[in-house]
Amino acid sequence: MRHPKVGLALGAGGLRGIAHVGVLQVLKEEGIPVDLVAGTSIGAIVGALYACGMSPEEMAERSLALTERQFVDIIVPRQGFMAGNRAEALVRLLTGGRTFEQTDLPFAAVACNFETMEPVVFREGPLHKAVRASISIPGVFAPVERDGELLVDGGLLRRVPADVARAMGADVVIGVDVGYRGTRQRTSSIIEHVMHAIDILGWRVAQHTASEADAMIAPDTSFMNPIRLGKQAAECIERGRAAAQAMVPDIREMIEKNRQTTA
Repeated sequence: MRHPKVGLALGAGGLRGIAHVGVLQVLKEEGIPVDLVAGTSIGAIVGALYACGMSPEEMAERSLALTERQFVDIIVPRQGFMAGNRAEALVRLLTGGRTFEQTDLPFAAVACNFETMEPVVFREGPLHKAVRASISIPGVFAPVERDGELLVDGGLLRRVPADVARAMGADVVIGVDVGYRGTRQRTSSIIEHVMHAIDILGWRVAQHTASEADAMIAPDTSFMNPIRLGKQAAECIERGRAAAQAMVPDIREMIEKNRQTTA
């Protein structure tokens, strides 16, 4: 009996995406295999690390030790408040400078062409370059220019890239949505205003877009500021764990159902 290929689609949501780590911990503990990964924005960062073999335990350890100084590089605003160089350098360090061709698992990162508003799916080249494009939240990070294209955060079009995971060959797609879902938010800075506006747009698009995920894990991350780390990482990981644990029976059922229909 053939084992279904399981794909993981890790979604956008700023620093709320630390909840992805808790989800990965539970999938590992429950023995649920992951055969391929697609990621958007923060999901692209976590996905790249996971595809390179970093364990969820090490991700959690690094998340708890992470400081804003490691990835924030404020510039005089022209196309964004942050240059993104520190974030890119951090991803390059953590992935060992690998390319997509050198990952342990098949991986895709999703960005958006800001002029045509079409998705751009990275499957080759340096991981850190692709991730840098995928995290380019308009107005927050400066966009990335590549071959005449202006690339920004893939979450504008693919909040959870379940369709990308499906196109990569997944039989069963597990989506993880860590984004804003309509809760009231207080903002106190220009960057937070911009981020919240994009959150609202992303939520509206998600409400009217059918997901291709067979099972969707949606941690409650409403307590967390998406651009301020503070001491929220541990709680965010726990929220990811709780949401994943609640979905384990459904995920097992989906995998078993697929196994039977393709036997």
